Amino acid sequence: MWRTYGNALAETINGFHKTEVIRRRGPWRTLEAVEFATLEWVDWFNHRRMLEPIGNIPPAEAEARYYAQIEDVAMAAWLKPNGLRQNRGGSKRLLRRPLESAIGRANVRSWGDGVRQPIRILHILSELRHSGMEAMLVSAAPHFIEQGVVSDILATGAELGRFAPHLQRAGYTVRHVPFARSPLFLWRAYQAMRGGYGAIHIHTEGAGFWLGMAARLAGVPSVVRTIHGAFAFEGALRWRRLIQRQALRWLGIRHVAIGSSVQDNERRRFLLPTTRINNWYDDKRFTPTTGAQRLAARAALGLAADTATLVSIGNCGRVKNHRAILEALSMLPAEKRPLYLHVGAEEADEPERRLAQSLGVTAWVRFLGAQDDVCQALRAADLFIMPSLHEGLGNAALEALATGLPCILADVPGLRDFQKDFPGILYTKPDPMPVADAIVRAFDGLAELRQLAAHAHPRAALLGFSAKKGVADYAALYRATSR
Repeated sequence: MWRTYGNALAETINGFHKTEVIRRRGPWRTLEAVEFATLEWVDWFNHRRMLEPIGNIPPAEAEARYYAQIEDVAMAAWLKPNGLRQNRGGSKRLLRRPLESAIGRANVRSWGDGVRQPIRILHILSELRHSGMEAMLVSAAPHFIEQGVVSDILATGAELGRFAPHLQRAGYTVRHVPFARSPLFLWRAYQAMRGGYGAIHIHTEGAGFWLGMAARLAGVPSVVRTIHGAFAFEGALRWRRLIQRQALRWLGIRHVAIGSSVQDNERRRFLLPTTRINNWYDDKRFTPTTGAQRLAARAALGLAADTATLVSIGNCGRVKNHRAILEALSMLPAEKRPLYLHVGAEEADEPERRLAQSLGVTAWVRFLGAQDDVCQALRAADLFIMPSLHEGLGNAALEALATGLPCILADVPGLRDFQKDFPGILYTKPDPMPVADAIVRAFDGLAELRQLAAHAHPRAALLGFSAKKGVADYAALYRATSR
């Protein structure tokens, strides 16, 4: 059934597009001309085309009115005289099936006389790795309990992922449906969604469209899709993702951007309005570093108290651009080179380790590998550096800022988002020479940068990017869109 429905929707959209753009305005000389005409048509359809079934107003206006109404009354809707609900037989129950996880049992105990009805959420991710969203879910677990939200996780990577035990220990029930380019994968995902959920929360990009369709066919009241990156799709892929995003929007799926760069990119590149809910960090672990903590961390890593130390956090890959750090170190005189702590999983053939050797900077680099707890490296360092080519919202940078560590960040989308709230960040182009210059300038003015970072950054992180705030925003969205 899901395939028939999806094909019908796609054919309807394609029919509109062919009739009103391709045939009417052709012939076409270039693919770029078709893409720009499509962008103009989608914008016109959403914002200026009058549709009789919705009261002779544009779809964007109808959508804005709808969300304005439900958000205005959302708080009133949550306040109920009793957190329990009535079943057909007259007895009261909390959920349609017993909760087996520890998080569920805690909720049953605490909501008996509460004011909110609990809501069950299924988070859909890819392979469960030690990365941004997975770490955020661990820190979010107690706050979801406070908000009356019980969460399960569906992993769709080829492998379940090494981070699954961490999520299970945090109280999540984890299931695995390996991704495959076949209807069987979507059928299995569809079956997993039919588990009494009040909302489905999709975190994947690649299969996000089809998972959104399956969630709608499963009859789940609310479907939320978080966009975790500022995707720079071009050509046919950009056109396809634009159509998919607009189709999901027409089906009532709410899109969330994790920061201002992602929100701006979605609006500009895909004409998609989004709700902004910032990524968060674990504010119980990443706290301002004390002098004693710094000395203890340095002792644990075998560093002298006066060793100039630079740290990066992130798994190796082209986007993280650790190559720029290594090349920058090779450009500095030996007496000005800091020790570089490289925290993160390396690629299989260890290209960065080989690059360090070829550049002659091996003595100034420590490859520490993936770490379950990166706090020690952050507390031991003098500076944090992140020369990424782009980010959604740099979680590692946010954690460093929360500890009061001075930061050098690339002036790119996703890292530029911090400029407004965190004074004193050194921004640079993500190229070796500017990175080398930024390192020299940072260490020359380190005392002043430390004072500013320690005074302003942890407070700014807690106010705008705490786990409690992010979870509360999502819980409000789940309930507002599931009415």
